[in-house]
Amino acid sequence: MTHEETRARFSELLDGALAPEEALPVEEHLAGCAECRGEWEAFRGAFAALKVMPRGEAPGTIADRVKRTINRRSRGAFFPEQSPLLFRVPYEFISLILILMAVIFFLILTAVSDIAPDRGAGDAGTDAPAETEPPAPAGG
Repeated sequence: MTHEETRARFSELLDGALAPEEALPVEEHLAGCAECRGEWEAFRGAFAALKVMPRGEAPGTIADRVKRTINRRSRGAFFPEQSPLLFRVPYEFISLILILMAVIFFLILTAVSDIAPDRGAGDAGTDAPAETEPPAPAGG
């Protein structure tokens, strides 16, 4: 086990969250590595100091204050202050809808152009003048 892998498991080892087969390689590395053992002792010491601190009660309004702060910093992306019916729509969703509308519009136009015949210059009902025979040559 590397130094980085061992140090990454310190929190889990301290909390007792590692299964025995996961904790064993960490403990073996700590037993054989003075550098990581020193880091482990410093880590445990920091948390031991926190355990002796008196616990205080959080104010009852803390949840609302945290939500307002997150809302302000995220510019309304999380915990919107508006009614639940008015929600923020992600740009990806709007883009997908616009693309689908464009594809549907294209398909409708394609289908309509296949149904309606093209009107050329020789079609009946056009405003093009009818062709006449050229005049006969004079004197002949």
